[in-house]
Order: sequence, then structure tokens, then C-alpha cells
Amino acid sequence: MMPDKWMMDRILMRTHADTAFFEKWTRDLPKRLDTTPFHSGAHSVRQFRAALNIVGRDSFFNVLEVGFCLGHSARIFLGLGADTVTSIDNSQRQQTKEAAAIIRGTHKDAFEFILADSIKDPELIYLHLKGRRFDLMFVDGNHNLDGVTADIALGTRLKVPFFLFDDFYPHWGPGVLPAIEAANLIPLATLGTMMLCATPELYFS
Repeated sequence: MMPDKWMMDRILMRTHADTAFFEKWTRDLPKRLDTTPFHSGAHSVRQFRAALNIVGRDSFFNVLEVGFCLGHSARIFLGLGADTVTSIDNSQRQQTKEAAAIIRGTHKDAFEFILADSIKDPELIYLHLKGRRFDLMFVDGNHNLDGVTADIALGTRLKVPFFLFDDFYPHWGPGVLPAIEAANLIPLATLGTMMLCATPELYFS
């Protein structure tokens, strides 16, 4: 049997070192038991590192994340040297709350969790974050057009220069590519399940 493309991406985009890194940084977090691809895992470590290489940095500095889920991606960013990670998620799941509390306990002021919806609460989120610097926005929340459009609009208002989208393939995230095109973001690279983009202002400067 030939594997589906998402299976190939997950196989090719990780190493034993990536798996060890992922296990080290997420061992105290809740675990996801289903097998759907909509979740950061060891494959994400390699993709995040590749994004760092492309933007020419050794750390993401300050990350704004939409779609916290169980905290695995937030912890990977912190493990890769991010100064701060701010995660937005509207989930009321107990595991999401537990993961946020665990990371707050281990990383203190370097981590903030915001329980909010970028579609329903964009102004409240913007006013809370206004004036803060973010070097990258990781978009892994609602993958429909309205959700991704709202996430990009928030990042644009906050003057985030780089956007990293997870699950951009249409069969996973039908709204991701249309939202990127509508916002005139510049695709820089596809990294397995992810796409790295820059704002036109940054790209053409």
C-alpha cells in the first residue's frame, strides 16, 4: 500500500534526534491518543528548525500562536529557544487547560495562554496584545477561510513579519491557501505539512 501524502510528510520530516527532542519537551504534557495529522509531533521539530534556517535566525524570539491544543507546539518553540510564546485557543477541553497550567508552571512569564476566539473576539485580543513585538505567528487553529482570515488579520495588525501555517493542504485546511492569497502574503517555503510566509512589506523591503 502506498501511504497518503500526509503520511509521507510525517515520515520524511523527522529524525531520531527530532523524536528525542519532542519527547523531552512534551513528556509532562497531556498526550493525544488519536492518529489524525492535526497535531504537532516530532515531525514539527524538523519543520520549525527549517523555518528558522530560512528566516536566518537561531531562535524565534517571540511567538504568537493560534491553536494551542495540548501545548506541544508551544513547548517545541520554547525548547528551540523562543523568549516568549503567547498562545490563543478557544477550547474548553480539560486537557487544554491542564497543558496551559503546566507550561505556565515551568516557563513562568515566558508563556501566556489566552482563552479567546480570533473570529469572535478580535478586538479584545488585539487590545490585549497591542504594542508587543512578535517575530512569528504560528497559525494552527480553525483551518477554514473565516478562521485563517481572522488569524492573519490579527497578525497583520500586530505587525508580525512571518507567518507559519500548519495543515495548509486543502484536504486538511481548505481555507488556508485562499486566506494566504487574499492577504497577499508571500510564500517562502513549504515544509512538510507547513507553509512559511512573509508579509509583502518585509519581502520587498
